[in-house]
This record gives sequence, structure tokens and C-alpha cells, in this order.
Amino acid sequence: CDENAKPGWHAEWKIDDRRGYLETERDIHLRYTDLTSGAEAHTAEAWVALPGGGGNETAWIPRVMVRRRSDEDLESTFTGIIEAYEGASLISGIRRLGLEWSDGRACPESNVALEIELVDGRKDLIIALDVEKLQESEFAHALVVQKDWGVQCEAELCLIRKSAEDIVEGIVLCRGESVQVGGQALILKEKTEFVEVRYDGGEPIVVAGSGEVV
Repeated sequence: CDENAKPGWHAEWKIDDRRGYLETERDIHLRYTDLTSGAEAHTAEAWVALPGGGGNETAWIPRVMVRRRSDEDLESTFTGIIEAYEGASLISGIRRLGLEWSDGRACPESNVALEIELVDGRKDLIIALDVEKLQESEFAHALVVQKDWGVQCEAELCLIRKSAEDIVEGIVLCRGESVQVGGQALILKEKTEFVEVRYDGGEPIVVAGSGEVV
């Protein structure tokens, strides 16, 4: 246990092909990177009963536990990235970024922005808002600002990918209306459940969702 785990710690599992699903041996991993503030990090083992084999096969498997504690009322948002990969990780860095409302006030910690840097130089920005609290607040239809990326966004969930040259390559909006970043502005005609746009030479191409709302 680390009672004061620094955000950014990670745990990694090497996958054991117990059932022989793969034709050849492969180096498959699962990595969990945690970015929860003020949390404890624990390692443990769990006993599991496995399906098949007459129902009698069991195993102890490694696991992690993240816990926050307080003597006062406590609300927690556990934030992490799960990456499955083969051979070597495709992620070179992960960091949590701040969010603000358009009037400059900081968003509560339950609203999350994560920057994921890939080994080829590309970067992803994920913005995920605390939808339940947002709907009950004065900011139900407010713009969210992420200053490091120069983003203004009105959506419950947003993903932006930039190239190694810092050019916007794609945008995904879920239950949203607009996002502005890097000289690009994606403005929808109405709040939309899902739309994904890829940029080719600066021109937007709808690759998923309805193109009629763009």
C-alpha cells in the first residue's frame, strides 16, 4: 500500500493465455495508469472461479485497489487510463489538465481532462464532464475551457487528436453542440448524441454519426 500515491502511478499485467486461444506465444500486456488525487494505491490478489473445466478450476489473480478516505463528507472521482498493448506501450506520457468554465472559474474535480501523448508524437485530449451534477447546476449549457490546448467545448464527452505537427486530425463529440481548437471549429446544428469528424487537409469529413448536423 502507498497511502499517498502520486497521480500517474501505474500497474501492469502480463496476460497469461490459460486457455490456449492464441496460435503462437505473444507478449500481451494490460496497463492501468491512475490519476486520482488524494488516493491510496493498494496491490492485492483475488480468488476467482474460472468458467469451464467442470466448474472446479480456480486461481489467484493480481489486482489493484484505489481508495480515498476522509473524516468529513467525501465525494470521489476515480480517474484512470486502461491500455491493452502487445510488445511495447504506444503511450509515452499521460497527464491530467485543468478545466474552467467560460467565466474563468475552475470546474470541480469531478470534471476531467486528460492528455495522452503517443510514442509517434500524436496527442489526444479527452474531456469528460460530470453529467449528473452539470444538469443540476447553473452551468448546464456552459462552455468548458481547457487552456493548455486552447479548447472551448460544449459537450458531455469530447476527444480531440492532434498530429505530431500540432495539427488537429480528428474530433469526437458525444451529447454535444460545439468545440473550438487549433483554428478548427466544429459547430453542430443541434445537440447530438455522437459525431466523429476527421480532417483531411483542413477539410472536415464526417466518419461516424449524421453529417446533416454539422
